Amino acid sequence: MSTRESPRAATLADLSAALAAVERVLEQNRHRGDAWQHAPVFSHARHAEAHLACWRESRNVEDLVHGACRALMALQNALAAEAGPAPKGAA
Repeated sequence: MSTRESPRAATLADLSAALAAVERVLEQNRHRGDAWQHAPVFSHARHAEAHLACWRESRNVEDLVHGACRALMALQNALAAEAGPAPKGAA
């Protein structure tokens, strides 16, 4: 009987190049401050979809990077909304 190892779960280290690309885009757009935190989740999701649609046409990796940024912004805002407001005095 052959014993197979279970596949290793993906880690953030496996995504290091992708995360570095996302970080670069965030740094380039630092001048916009925290405005993204005040935008609706659906706005970020639509923006991500638009970048992915552009990628499907052009295969330009920058469209994937920008789409990933928008998807992460949507996820962050959705998780924050789910968690509710931060307690007073919390930093």
